[in-house]
Amino acid sequence: MTPAEKVKKLLDVTGMSWADLATKLCVREHTIYNWLKGKTHPHEVNLRQIDRLLKDLNLDNERETGMTPGEKVKRLLDVSGMTRADLATRLCVTEETIYTWLKDRTRPSNVHLREINRLLSDLGLMYIDPSEELL
Repeated sequence: MTPAEKVKKLLDVTGMSWADLATKLCVREHTIYNWLKGKTHPHEVNLRQIDRLLKDLNLDNERETGMTPGEKVKRLLDVSGMTRADLATRLCVTEETIYTWLKDRTRPSNVHLREINRLLSDLGLMYIDPSEELL
């Protein structure tokens, strides 16, 4: 995938605006435009950030952890001692949303899943490589 294709995919899948992505990557919005048009290419550090953001979109991939998002939520609740209400408050969602995740009726957003993974990691239940954290 070319750098322009990666940027386009990232924008399409996340719904981020050019301005949002520019802010996240510490570049100007016009730079994003140039990357998309193929006029320029991202520097290596920006490419790594883009690749990491794209990788984050697949955090809920069951093949990587062997657990569905619902199983992760259940494990988090079981081990942490948090109630559904506690987790809902922590993630700024409703208890009903937590329930639908537990039943695998809906899936957490990437932002919520990242926080669930982080909480599991803090409890020693899942390893997240610190070198993969965003800058």
